[in-house]
Amino acid sequence: MARDQLLVSLDRPDATYRPGEPIRGVVLLDLDESVTGGLGLLLRLDWETRGHGQKEAGGAARQVLSPGPFMAGERLELPFELACPPGPFSLESSHVSVAWIFEARLDVPCGKDPTVLVPLTVVSGPCEEPFVGPSAGEYREAPPRFESMPGET
Repeated sequence: MARDQLLVSLDRPDATYRPGEPIRGVVLLDLDESVTGGLGLLLRLDWETRGHGQKEAGGAARQVLSPGPFMAGERLELPFELACPPGPFSLESSHVSVAWIFEARLDVPCGKDPTVLVPLTVVSGPCEEPFVGPSAGEYREAPPRFESMPGET
C-alpha cells in the first residue's frame, strides 16, 4: 500500500468553525491494492490538551464514511459533514493548549492503516447582543452595602 493516497479537503481553508456549524469536506481515496474485510473509511473528531498539568482528551464525533470494500484502481471522492461540537474551544498559550484534530483513517485488516490528521480550530460564536454596562461615571459612588443578601429576611 505504499503508493495509496488518502487525502482530506475541508470546505474552509483556515479550518476554523463555530459550535453547531457544519464541518464539510471530501475524503479522496486512490488505491493500488484492494481493501476488503476492514471496518471501512473512518472519521473522528477529537480534542486534547497539551502543555503543563494533567492531560485531558475527548472525542466529539465518530462516523463510518464508507464501509467498503475498496477495489484496486478506484478513485473515490467521498463527501462528509459533521457538526462542530459545542466545545471546548481551541486555546493556545504558554502553559496549556486545547487542540482539535480531524482524522480520516482507512482500516486495513492486518496492515498499516493510512491515516490523515487535520488540525481544526473551534472558536466561540458571535455574541447575540453586545454587552452594554454602566459608564465609568456611574461608578463614582460605592454601591450600598447590604446587611443581608437580597432575598434574605
